Amino acid sequence: MENLFTYGTLRPGCPNTDLLELGSASKPRYESATAQGLALYANYSGSFPYARPHPGRSIRGTLVTFTTEQWSKAHPLLDALEGYDPQRPGQGHYLRRLWLVSTDSERQTLAWIYLAGPRIALEPERLIRSGDWLEREPSPTRF
Repeated sequence: MENLFTYGTLRPGCPNTDLLELGSASKPRYESATAQGLALYANYSGSFPYARPHPGRSIRGTLVTFTTEQWSKAHPLLDALEGYDPQRPGQGHYLRRLWLVSTDSERQTLAWIYLAGPRIALEPERLIRSGDWLEREPSPTRF
């Protein structure tokens, strides 16, 4: 089994959710979850988010649990969507890293997450105060 924590356009009901289910006869399992130690920012156009480590903050998302077969089909598509090249990490929009997440049923597990790459400049005024992309309203103030 492989876990992925999604917090933006890959969450259920969002534009890229279908990538999580391509090429598989069965769907992965979805659970609401929280990742501590991360802040969420909108990109410049407000069309997708970035997460970056930040003590004292947390983000809401969805823990997606894949079978090994599902993950082997999904993760190359997800890497391409997120601009992540495992041969050249740090060169794209995102980095894929393992992060500890907690489900709403209080289960903790490690999950892959796409974090803002080092070349991405995040503006403090684009902070999503709620930590939830589905309830976003960029912060008007710096923290």
